[in-house]
Amino acid sequence: SVTVTPDIAPGDYHFLIAAESGYATGDYIQVGVSDSGLEEVRKIVYIDGDAVTTADRVFVDYPFLIAHAAGVVCNEVQAPYIHRWKNWTGYPNC
Repeated sequence: SVTVTPDIAPGDYHFLIAAESGYATGDYIQVGVSDSGLEEVRKIVYIDGDAVTTADRVFVDYPFLIAHAAGVVCNEVQAPYIHRWKNWTGYPNC
């Protein structure tokens, strides 16, 4: 697993991860593993590795719906996966 740096804001399509991840285009990543019940899963559509900062900018297929603070854990999704919203009342009405 790796951590997010800096924060992810609602509406963001990309974020930086704090380590060389080994993720690939087409993988699914779960963001917010350390925020039990507030995880979001996205498909990776592009990864931009940056040799200067040794971080990867990960672009995903759908914007994030909630904020994720710097330092939250990310990991690769292992099938099968059920997306759950555990006792969270801040989901916007669509």
